[in-house]
Amino acid sequence: QIVECKFDYADNFKEGFAYVRKDVIFCRWGCINTKGEQIVECKFDDAYFFREGFAAVEKDGKWGYINTKGEQIVECKFDYADNFKEGFARVLKDGKWGCINTKGEQIVEYEFDDVGYFNKGFARVLKDGKWGCINTKGEQIVEYEFDDVGYFNKGFARVLKDGKWGCINTKGEQIVEYEFDDVGYFNKGFARVLKDGKWGCINTKGEQIVECKFDGVGHYFNEGFVVVLKDSKKGYINTKGEQIVECKFDYAHNFHEGFARVLKDGKYGCINTKGVECKFNEVRDFKEGFAAVEKDGKWGYINTKGEQIVECKFDDTSYFYEGFARVKKDGKWGYINTKGEQIIECKFDDVGYFNEGFAPVQKDGKYGYINTKGYSVIFDKSKNEIMEVFDKVIDRSNNTFYLSRLGDKFGLLDENFSVVIKNSIYGKFEVLQRINET
Repeated sequence: QIVECKFDYADNFKEGFAYVRKDVIFCRWGCINTKGEQIVECKFDDAYFFREGFAAVEKDGKWGYINTKGEQIVECKFDYADNFKEGFARVLKDGKWGCINTKGEQIVEYEFDDVGYFNKGFARVLKDGKWGCINTKGEQIVEYEFDDVGYFNKGFARVLKDGKWGCINTKGEQIVEYEFDDVGYFNKGFARVLKDGKWGCINTKGEQIVECKFDGVGHYFNEGFVVVLKDSKKGYINTKGEQIVECKFDYAHNFHEGFARVLKDGKYGCINTKGVECKFNEVRDFKEGFAAVEKDGKWGYINTKGEQIVECKFDDTSYFYEGFARVKKDGKWGYINTKGEQIIECKFDDVGYFNEGFAPVQKDGKYGYINTKGYSVIFDKSKNEIMEVFDKVIDRSNNTFYLSRLGDKFGLLDENFSVVIKNSIYGKFEVLQRINET
């Protein structure tokens, strides 16, 4: 127990600190660190979590800030104080909003009806019913002329004027005319736009690369393609606005490693930019050149040519990692390689992914690690060493042993994994020779 039970209330830790409360009647808040040390005495009426090293606190109806040492870096003088973001915080005083920096210095005058968070160095501000933008110096970079202004993203912000949306850049220059009913955020150089109930796409020059003719357009291009919807069917267009796959699918996923999962007439398949064959009940994304597929309740794998390299015979499968995939059969887990060969039989209750040649496994309530041959790996934390059990050997009397390796030295374990020959001075040939001599 790092903190004794002495508080009337204790909150969760966040960024290394937790708020605690004493005095049920007056509800005074303070703060402790992960050592249980009280860095802020219980004296505040309210407090926010630390963010960027500072926390807003309230006392007697006024707000200020403390740092992680519990020092009050800004006195409680504001009507409201928000969290810091990008080194600045919104504060309210006498009914008007402004901004301060982490030194408590006022960098934006208290003259606005509302101020947004700083994002990429800019914040939107409201004055006399109109929105504009300021930078971190408090300088106005966008005039107060808009009915709404979105946050800057990829150097552009959505703006609303006279009921129509357009876009401006960080200089306040208009790059997209105010002619759309909606404009999405730019992603990978493109944004979706809505006009007269139909969706299309524009680029960062404001040029319409896809005319507004679709019932829906995905939020972003992925690997050069985006999903489009027309008459309740889905297809794909490229960044030139060309329809590379007609709208004929009931569902379509984003492209991943050159392929996309699609659904048609209740069957899943995968397409590249040219063709399709839908025959599976389910298809997962490609990873390391392979995708898991399900048919009649069993799972297998296909490659990027659409060839079935592993028949659908497993109860469950996973993605390939480091050339191996977890597979489940009859309630037990094992592994296959990219050739579809079962390199580790399905005998474990649970298994993890391979990472740097090792994977965690569970069997009969016990946890351990195996290598890519399925043999156990023993970690000696005290010496920071890994002893790898990598092969089974049989002596002339038909006794079973396991060859172990520690660095470039080999040893021997019996069938109960007890040490017979230590991993100290012998090479592999010498260990095998000693078995045959005994």
